[in-house]
Amino acid sequence: MANFISKSLGKKSPLRLILLPLLSLVILAVLSSVVLRSAFARIQGLREELENAQRDENVLKEKEIILKEVQQSIAGQAQVVALALPSENPALIVISQVKNLAFERALFPQNLEVGAETQEAELMSVPISFDMEGGLTEVLDFVKSLTSISPLSTIDKLAIDHSAGVSHAEITLKAYWADFPKELPALTETVSRISADESAVITNFSRLTPATFIEVSPEAPSGRSDPFN
Repeated sequence: MANFISKSLGKKSPLRLILLPLLSLVILAVLSSVVLRSAFARIQGLREELENAQRDENVLKEKEIILKEVQQSIAGQAQVVALALPSENPALIVISQVKNLAFERALFPQNLEVGAETQEAELMSVPISFDMEGGLTEVLDFVKSLTSISPLSTIDKLAIDHSAGVSHAEITLKAYWADFPKELPALTETVSRISADESAVITNFSRLTPATFIEVSPEAPSGRSDPFN
């Protein structure tokens, strides 16, 4: 049979005229299959890229809408949070707050001490202890004012002894801080609006009394007619 096909192909027989086009069609079909498979894979890849690009575009549009809505308030909110929960140990600022609140009530803090820093999860704290003497009304009013100062602080320990018209208080505050985010989210990462709970926290932070600092304006240098006097 093989010899018959070989002899038939070597001659201009009807079988040769049939087999040659069939062989060409088979080769063409194989090549077409390979090309089409590659083309389909490429089309599928382009379709996935297009879907990803459209999804990223939708995320960016959503971000743009949200940023336009909050651009008036976001700077103020960020400042409020940064003052209430700074990124560094706020012991010196809290001590300044304590002194200012005490002086407003004619009180004078004594034996100020700053303890060792501690960390719980992502929140860090430092104890600040001091003594206070004065009238009972002034001392109680001072203690109450400590609960509303910024940076965020809590009364960790409190002991008040009243004798002979003078109140002596031993107070330990705990001041808090936390690291700011070190990495910005990806540009294509979805963003969500501030939740009701987060908004309530920011509102509470905004009600805290910030520290006041005296800003000294620099003076321009004045020339001397005689530099040796």
